[in-house]
Parts: sequence; structure tokens; C-alpha cells
Amino acid sequence: MINLVVKAFLWGEDPEAFEIEVTNYTALEKEQEELLAWRKKGPCGKLHNLLVYITRSPQRRDKFEAKVKQIYPNTSLLTLVRGNNTQ
Repeated sequence: MINLVVKAFLWGEDPEAFEIEVTNYTALEKEQEELLAWRKKGPCGKLHNLLVYITRSPQRRDKFEAKVKQIYPNTSLLTLVRGNNTQ
């Protein structure tokens, strides 16, 4: 009983929401660190960040592909490929 009271006091009525928020905050911090590291690499790093941003969600990819088709209607659609470490 005391455990439930302390959890309610510390995290409110929904302790799972607190855990989700902490997880999201941690992921956001990691993403920010990665972006800053790539920005230090100059224009190529900024291009990498843009590529990651576009390819991170299907909606952004679809919007990008629609824009490419609008600008270049007679060309076959090329897809974006994210870089990887091949050492």
C-alpha cells in the first residue's frame, strides 16, 4: 500500500506516462548529440542530417518523393539511401 502511495505522489496517477516521457527524453538527447556530431563535419554532415530527417518517417519520404516527381516528372524516381559504416 505504501508503495502505491509513494508512486502516486512521485509520478501522479499514471506512472507509465512518466516512464515513457523519460524514454522519449533520452532518445531525444541521443539524437541531438548525433546531429551535433555530424554538423561538425561541415556541409556533408548537414546533408546527412537532412537525409536522416527525411528517411526517419514514411510520411516524410512520401512527401519528398512527391516533390521530386513534381520537379522532375520525366525521370524515374530515385530513393534516398542512408549512409552506413563499412569499415
